Formats: sequence, structure tokens, C-alpha cells
Amino acid sequence: MLETNIHKTKPDAWWVSAALGTIRAVVLVFDVLTFPLHLLIQRPWRKRAQSRRIKVATRSTTITVACIEDMHRVCR
Repeated sequence: MLETNIHKTKPDAWWVSAALGTIRAVVLVFDVLTFPLHLLIQRPWRKRAQSRRIKVATRSTTITVACIEDMHRVCR
């Protein structure tokens, strides 16, 4: 009978699983060694502080009301 499961949990050959395990180990070591470098270069604490700052100052509504009243006087 044909096997219908496309996604196998284990590879057929032992050397394939050994090669994948080696690649996973190398990538893990690379990630652990380069993480502090990326952290210092990207400085996520600065980006977070910049995103939390106030970006727009509120305007006084009395100025807006005064301008509208002046506009009505000119238009009349």
C-alpha cells in the first residue's frame, strides 16, 4: 500500500537525520554567539523609548475658537 502521509516525522536514512541535527546545532551556536552583537547594534531599548514618547502636542482650543469668531466677523 502507498504511504499517503507527506510529512514524515523521521527521515528514512540515518545520515539525513544526522545532517539535519548537525545543521540545527551549528545554527543554535551561531544564534547564541551573535545575539549580543545584534543586540548592541540594533539597540531595541532606544527604539522602544522613541515609540513611547509623545509624538503630537495638543493645541489650545481657545485659539481655534478665537480664529473662528474672527472669521465670522470678516464674513458678515
